[in-house]
Amino acid sequence: MIIDHPTLYAVCVLLCYAAYRFRWLTGGGSISAFLMGTVFISAGPATFLLPLVLLTGGTLLTKLNPEEQKHSGRNAAQVLANGFTGTCCLLYFLTRGGNHAGDPDFVAYLIAFSISISDTFSSETGKYFRGRTVDILSLKPASRGLSGAISLQGSIGGLAGSTLSAILSFLVFDITLATAGIIMLCGFAGMLLDSVLGSALQAKYEDEKGFVSEHAAPGYMLSKGFRWCTNDAVNFLSVTAVVVVWLLIKQG
Repeated sequence: MIIDHPTLYAVCVLLCYAAYRFRWLTGGGSISAFLMGTVFISAGPATFLLPLVLLTGGTLLTKLNPEEQKHSGRNAAQVLANGFTGTCCLLYFLTRGGNHAGDPDFVAYLIAFSISISDTFSSETGKYFRGRTVDILSLKPASRGLSGAISLQGSIGGLAGSTLSAILSFLVFDITLATAGIIMLCGFAGMLLDSVLGSALQAKYEDEKGFVSEHAAPGYMLSKGFRWCTNDAVNFLSVTAVVVVWLLIKQG
């Protein structure tokens, strides 16, 4: 496979290295991205499109926020949480001999990355525009950037992300307009599910003064959720849940 696609592998290595040098990805994140990239190479250069939108779009939006300027980049856990499910769908599509973009497994790959793009765009635009945020389940005011918190601006950003994913998928791959609509709706639904799971399951820690954090630290006690349920776990669960539902519907 490497011999058949030497140029694509070289480009993939260069992209991952550039992402590391520009601090878009950590070392572990770059390695994880390269391993997923080998699957995209097997499927054809066009399948790099949505993962690149996720990486570049998410990183550029992150850089808009002053408090994120020194962000060291997405690590391996973050890369896998957002890309593993979609990559597995694409790999399964290839191993069973799928050959058209309307195949449910290929559409599942598109849906998975649409969700990740929508969620990333929602999170970063919500932080940037600093709108009023409420918990998606209780509707009580919530801290900006806290998992489970939503805002009008962030929701619009998420819808823009899933819409962009659907448009690009329609233009690049041989899918119907109806399928593009499904990709858009599933992407937005996955973003909302991410917030629901973030509110209901993700670990929240609180100190004596009532400050809430998603990370365990000295002086903070678990006040809500489960310790194992991190933001990466929520991302993975939301993407996987929507993809599984899609595949079950298509098989039914």
